[in-house]
Amino acid sequence: CPHHRRCLKCECQSCEDCRFTRGDGEHVRLLATRLRPKRIVLDFDRTLASTRSGAVPIIGKDSIDDDLFSLIWDHPEACMVVTRNRHVEEIKNFLAALDVPRIDVHSLKRPRSKAEFVLMGIREKEC
Repeated sequence: CPHHRRCLKCECQSCEDCRFTRGDGEHVRLLATRLRPKRIVLDFDRTLASTRSGAVPIIGKDSIDDDLFSLIWDHPEACMVVTRNRHVEEIKNFLAALDVPRIDVHSLKRPRSKAEFVLMGIREKEC
């Protein structure tokens, strides 16, 4: 970040001027309430859900973040999952079983960039 002369990744910093923010599920939910974005992209493993390393989500064992659950209910038309986890149908079934509104789930294989996928179709004025 040129404003604070810090590495946003290494030092877990946020910078309003850079339009880069870090936080937990509650932070993201509050930010979305304030900004009303048209696109909200969530990773699945260790972000939306408690699953790890591309594992199949198991009902009764795995859970979802309460604040991100609320975020999806507040902004279902804007939310999607972009993950490297290949178990798309199982993820959809897991979310449905937990009463999460239906949202798109996209699985990307390496070397495809998640950022490239997320930015696809966004005009410069929307960033």
